[in-house]
Amino acid sequence: MKTVKDLEIQKSFSKIKDEVSSDGSDGSENEFLPQKEVSSSSSDSDDYQDSEDESTRQASTSSDIQASTSTDRNTIITRHGIAWEPLSSSRKGRYSQSQVFKATSGISKTVKNVAAESPYSAWRIFIDETMLRKIHKWTISEGKNHDESWVLSLEKFEAYIALTYARRVYGKAHSADFLWNKTYGPKIFGETMSRSDYKKIHRFIRFDNRSTRSERIKSDKFTHIRDIFDLFVENCRGAYIPTYSLTIDEQLCP
Repeated sequence: MKTVKDLEIQKSFSKIKDEVSSDGSDGSENEFLPQKEVSSSSSDSDDYQDSEDESTRQASTSSDIQASTSTDRNTIITRHGIAWEPLSSSRKGRYSQSQVFKATSGISKTVKNVAAESPYSAWRIFIDETMLRKIHKWTISEGKNHDESWVLSLEKFEAYIALTYARRVYGKAHSADFLWNKTYGPKIFGETMSRSDYKKIHRFIRFDNRSTRSERIKSDKFTHIRDIFDLFVENCRGAYIPTYSLTIDEQLCP
């Protein structure tokens, strides 16, 4: 029969045995290995951890892609969250006659005949009499707000437009003072009109009725040139018929 003292001694031996066993398992295998082998073992462990992390990331990415296309295999989800999917047409058979392009594309015969007369005639196909008279009238109205005695004939106004085209030909680097210089400037400018007259027209030119602009601009931000622009587009449509494969680009004006 064991006494209390014997039990205490047995517990002490058991405690010592557990401590020795615990110390031997912590690093006992690596303690006597060469330093290089220990490092290699540690590196292998790190490599395994990195490969495991990479596999986890790939699995996560794969699951995300699978989740985005799980509803429809033909649906493509962009990185911005926009879904693209093919559309199937329910139409069967031929197109109706109203949907078949039958017009002859290219420049109309009337325009060809007019444009062949002179460069001025070709220009007037796009900038017609109606457009010129509107701009001419609104320019005079603006000029009279500054000078009641100011007058401008339609012929002189067309000469101003011609000189403006000529200025672009000579380049933006040349100022009006240089182009009208009697010594160095091209003679066409000074012989067509004076520099002061050109600058006045350039200052007063308007493409709409300024007195009613404040009301119109509330519903149309392009109102400064809306009427003239619409007339120009109409003239372009009448002068040229595009093919059925026309591509429409973005429109910058409202």
